[in-house]
Amino acid sequence: FWMVNGCWGASMAIHLGMFVAALHPLDHRKFMIVANAIFLRVVLVWPFLAAFLGTVFIEMLRRLHPNLEGMARYHLGIVVPSCPQFGTPEEHAKVEELAERGMTVDDLLDFYRMLLRGEHYRHFDIDATTTDDIVRQVIIPLSRSKRYPGGGAAYATIVSNGVPHIPHKMVTHNWNNRFSHLIAAVFADVMGHQTYSYILTQMRSEKGLELLRKQMRAGLHKSYWICAFSVNQHTGICSVAPPEDSLGHPIRACNCCVEKHHQGPASEMNKFDGLMEYLQCLTPGFGQVIAVDVKFE
Repeated sequence: FWMVNGCWGASMAIHLGMFVAALHPLDHRKFMIVANAIFLRVVLVWPFLAAFLGTVFIEMLRRLHPNLEGMARYHLGIVVPSCPQFGTPEEHAKVEELAERGMTVDDLLDFYRMLLRGEHYRHFDIDATTTDDIVRQVIIPLSRSKRYPGGGAAYATIVSNGVPHIPHKMVTHNWNNRFSHLIAAVFADVMGHQTYSYILTQMRSEKGLELLRKQMRAGLHKSYWICAFSVNQHTGICSVAPPEDSLGHPIRACNCCVEKHHQGPASEMNKFDGLMEYLQCLTPGFGQVIAVDVKFE
């Protein structure tokens, strides 16, 4: 192949030389101008234009479909690197399912704005409401859906309409800490901040929240794995609830028909080690965010 290609190129060069030699001297300058224009177009302009348009197209796809890489292995037949299996095949299948439930920054902003407006939980207090309160009072009720077996699914599944979202990072946090601190820690990571005091100040109003949205616009597509959103609470804790939340407001236990799994291969509450190992293999640059509240808890 290389020999044939080399001979063909040499033949073209000889014919071109013969053509130039046969030109009238007055036509040499015109030919050189045209030849240089063609050379620049083929060698510089076309490759640059193709690279530019390709970059724009990929960036648009990345913003419109932030989880395209994760969806590719299901819809495009792309083979992804083989990752170590966690436990039995049934346990690993559950890990793969959990790994598809990232929450995008855009969805987190919408969820928090809903709380600020007093929707679904009018007692929300940025300085007092805990993550456990939000799970019991908001996430579990809003993740009830007849579209899923038993009438419930993970909140991340509900907001994504079942489209897989492979997370960029996993968030470690304490359910007894303030929910606002958890979200502020995620936003701080998006913006590259080490602390979230400024962000928490902006989160006290919708105007400040929209300012944060603009400041994070380049990272709105990023997704985070947060157990409160990413675990299907209907397979574990939804039916057993304390009588009231941390602020003294009553909690209504969920009466869905989703089968509960607190242990075993089908459980979603004992797969975190395998999940982190799997996501580290699956997602380039995968990391962990440790959300610590103002009391360093």
